Amino acid sequence: MPARSLRGDYYVLNDKGSALVGRRSGRPFRLGDRMTVRVVRIDKLRGKVELEPAR
Repeated sequence: MPARSLRGDYYVLNDKGSALVGRRSGRPFRLGDRMTVRVVRIDKLRGKVELEPAR
């Protein structure tokens, strides 16, 4: 899921490259964290699925 789909803050990669951290909130998203997502689009020809956080 692209970082641009995370709403409410601007997320940047931390120094270790292990988490996206909100500049204002400080909220981290780490690889392996559980979150509920919504399927936005499926491209069968390219084998891609576009996701965004569920609201």
